Amino acid sequence: MTVISNLMLVIVVLCVVSLQVASPKPNLRTRKAVDAGKEDCYNITKDKWLYYEYLKLNLVKTEDECKPLCEKNNKCSTFWLQRYDISEDIKFFCVLQQKPIIFVAEDMNVEECKQNCAAMKECKTLMNYRRSCYLYDIEYSNIPADKFKQDTGSIVAQKTC
Repeated sequence: MTVISNLMLVIVVLCVVSLQVASPKPNLRTRKAVDAGKEDCYNITKDKWLYYEYLKLNLVKTEDECKPLCEKNNKCSTFWLQRYDISEDIKFFCVLQQKPIIFVAEDMNVEECKQNCAAMKECKTLMNYRRSCYLYDIEYSNIPADKFKQDTGSIVAQKTC
């Protein structure tokens, strides 16, 4: 009788252990966000980027020439510059963007991108693509499926608070 009791005890212990192993672990990212009290206000989708065509691309000699080009174009929501070296002449590509893009900055990591989004009330979605930060005034759920592209290392994140 004690052998059967011991065997049943072992079976019960094994069942409890297997349930603990098989039960899903809480998402560490979610747990950290809950514990930190809204420390991380983003739902992140990895290995995705958003493709919105630029409004216009202009070659300019100085950075100061770009801002007026955006101001004169009623569809332009923001602009950014990309340095372009032509022999000894340094020029810039002035890239004009339209909504839903509201901000672009190069050489920015994900955390810096999140900070910029948090500072802008109109920012609802962000993308960090090859160390470039793009902020959008469109809800993640309203982004058309054909705008999402696959790219390892990039992220798209929905601002949640």
